[in-house]
Amino acid sequence: MTHIDKYKSPEYFQKYIDEQMVRIDKFKKVLDGCGESEKIKICRILCDRYKDLISAQFSNNDDLSKIRNSFKAYAEYIFVAGFSCYSEYIDFLSLQIILGIEDLSIDAPKEYADDLSQILTSHINGSNYELTGNLYEEHYYSIFADYYNGKLNFIELMDYVNKKWYSSSLGFYWFDSHLNDNDVYTGYWCYIASAIIRIKGDYNKVEDTDCFIV
Repeated sequence: MTHIDKYKSPEYFQKYIDEQMVRIDKFKKVLDGCGESEKIKICRILCDRYKDLISAQFSNNDDLSKIRNSFKAYAEYIFVAGFSCYSEYIDFLSLQIILGIEDLSIDAPKEYADDLSQILTSHINGSNYELTGNLYEEHYYSIFADYYNGKLNFIELMDYVNKKWYSSSLGFYWFDSHLNDNDVYTGYWCYIASAIIRIKGDYNKVEDTDCFIV
């Protein structure tokens, strides 16, 4: 599905991607020469750089093979730095499903092993999971678990994603980034919605007008 961003042009995203790759290469060189005490810190920075790169690549409608390569590079640094928060872990698992990457497993902190993460990991591993009602963060994540277990239908989920998901994301570092004059905007993507819709087999129902869905 071709995405047309309503805030920035394709030229903007290509410029961002080119400049982000330069920034990533600089930190890789720093990593090569740093001691063990600095290694985790630099890997964490590289994780954040790659997350933003992947978002910009989706916004730029880049070929999925390029985005898969970026994700696998991101994963290498996650193995060292670990996940910064629950939402990063959920996005990571969601991206695995979106990009069709199955030959990758990573141990998550035990506290993140809730219904939503187990739904995603079970799908990746080809196993079954019975819901327990446990969610690490209620926030908006309960919406996606409710859709998975049939409490919400596809139309209700998309109504939430298109009308409420963005406003419910107040507090995330990327919120309203399209208003920032420093060209930090990389697009707004609800990876968990994309992943859950795929798991449920409803992706063919997603229309071009549906926002935030990869």
